[in-house]
Formats: sequence, C-alpha cells, structure tokens
Amino acid sequence: MIDNNVCYKCGVPDPMGKKVELTIQLTNKCNCGCTFCSNCNFPDYEFDKDKFMDIFSILKNNFPIIKVAFTGGEPTLHPLFTEMVSYVRENLSHTRIVINTNGSNLDKLKEISSLKGIEYGISRHHYDEKINAEIFKSHAPCSNEQLAEFTKFLDTTDESNYILMHCNLIKGKIDNIEEVKKYLEWSKDIGIRQVGFVELMPYTQAAKDDKVEVDFLQLPNDYFLLTRFAERKEVCKCINFDYKGIKVYNRRMCTSNCRNVPNAPLVYNYNRLSKGFGGDIIWE
Repeated sequence: MIDNNVCYKCGVPDPMGKKVELTIQLTNKCNCGCTFCSNCNFPDYEFDKDKFMDIFSILKNNFPIIKVAFTGGEPTLHPLFTEMVSYVRENLSHTRIVINTNGSNLDKLKEISSLKGIEYGISRHHYDEKINAEIFKSHAPCSNEQLAEFTKFLDTTDESNYILMHCNLIKGKIDNIEEVKKYLEWSKDIGIRQVGFVELMPYTQAAKDDKVEVDFLQLPNDYFLLTRFAERKEVCKCINFDYKGIKVYNRRMCTSNCRNVPNAPLVYNYNRLSKGFGGDIIWE
C-alpha cells in the first residue's frame, strides 16, 4: 500500500532496528525475457519447503515481520505458490503480503483471492499491449482486457486486497511526463488505483543503456498533490503523490544508501537466508 507519509522503498524507520521485511524467491524461472532483469543470468533452484518452514518459524518467533514478498523469476510458475502464500498468511495474520508478478497467470492469483491483506504487484511497463509484449520479450503477460477483468474481480474480494501496478521507466517507452500521464489515464480507466514508476537498476548493460530519469514535478499542480516526506534528500529522492484518485510513487535510485534503513531486508533463495539479494548469508 502506498502511504503518502513515507517513502515506499524505505518504509517507516523502526528505532529498535529489528523489524523484518522478508522476500521469498520461490523460483528463478520466468516465462518472459526482459533484458533489464537482474535475475536473468542466475540459475533456477529446487525450493526446499521444509527448510524454509524451519527458518521462517525462527524468524517469526524472534522478530516482528512487517512484510513478506513472493518473487522470482515468476512466482506463480512454482507448484507450491498457492500453498506457500497460504502458509505465510496462516502464520502471520496481519503482515502485508506482496506478490511480485508479470501478470501472466491471473487464474493462479485468483486461487489466493480468499486471503486478506494481499498486494498484487503486477509489472506492466506500457499501456500499449504490443509495446508491453516487446519489452517483456513475450506475449505471456495478460491483455488489457484480462487485466481489467481481474481488477473488477479483485474488487469483489476483501477490501484489504489491491493491485499495485509497477512500471519501469524505459528510454523510448515510458520516458517523459506525457507518457506518464497516458499511463496513469489508462490505469484509471481499467480501475487501477495505485501505480509505481521505477527507474531501472543498472544490473545489466541493457538496463544501463535504457535508464532514464523523469522529473515528476513537471506535472501541472492541478493534477496532483505532492506529499513531502523525505527529510534526508541526500539518500532518498523518491516521491509519492495523488493523481486524480490514483496513489502514485516514483522510486529513484539516487544512492546505495537508500536501502540503509533500520528495517532488516532479508531474502530466502537458493535454500538459504541472506541480508538482501547477494548480501551476507545468515543461514544455510
């Protein structure tokens, strides 16, 4: 959920420094081929359910877990997807659960729709279906019509469930304010109420070549109400704002210190627990 009073990326600082944000990488398999993807050159692995449950139990009994994100690859491709999301919800009834997906398997997402407090983080990098498929190097992501139908379906579930659309800012695609406005108008038309625009992270050469910055303050003042929240401008230049009823965030990777916050970002992948992706291994 986008909160206008806090940075979407950094979150609310915890003075004790012991809150945990856990990311679970179920698989590295994906049915798309985005050239900017940070996972594209990593092999897949066999997710060990029992080992994960042991580690998860230790975390749950010792630290407040404020967020659990399922990612990949494409997490809905894993046969244990529904079971693992349900397991986490059973054990953490109030923790925010995030599903990071390319939107290619909406039927699988519907299988968890009876659960509460789920953020469906769907990557959609252009409002035009053909251009979106070009970016994903695949026609696997759902059509605009299917996405609109899923949005209406989700509105019939618990009000704590919602879609947060993620759009990467890419040179020649969504790379200026006019394109941003078109994307937001398209999102509004299909019922999306939360959207995030993200600068590419320079993990691949393609990401470096296609990285672009957009000055969101160019939007006319009558379109949005900007909320100022980032006091440490030297480490965080992200902004949140409202646009015609849509909550929007813009994540800007200004320095590596943007991740230097009290909450502990932990990652479970390759059957081990580490401090962030590629960080020090805590448990294996």
